[in-house]
Amino acid sequence: MASLVLFLLKCDSRNDFNLKSRDILFIQNYYRMFRLRLPGMDAVNELFEKMDTKELEDIRCVFISALISKRIFHKIRFFGKYFYIAIDGTGTYNWGDTPPEEIIPFALKKESRKVGCKKCAIS
Repeated sequence: MASLVLFLLKCDSRNDFNLKSRDILFIQNYYRMFRLRLPGMDAVNELFEKMDTKELEDIRCVFISALISKRIFHKIRFFGKYFYIAIDGTGTYNWGDTPPEEIIPFALKKESRKVGCKKCAIS
């Protein structure tokens, strides 16, 4: 949970989070929210280094399943019927300017085209 809080609070680093976590009110609120003691971020990092990526994927599935079973998404359905789904894949793979040969046919390329608006003369 501490790693999630690190990202939610937009901490610049583990050290930044450790500095914020010295505040008594922060520690109390963390405990109230998660019923857990606040760990040091170096310990969290060591845990992530030892964990298999499959375990992290399983945790994500458990979190999403819990949200679905608790009907958290039901009140924000599209047309009262469909669920919104957003997948952020940014930063998942980065190969710079040239992707590996075997994926070139499938690789997305960042392109920009300057498109102007003729009606209002904005370019």
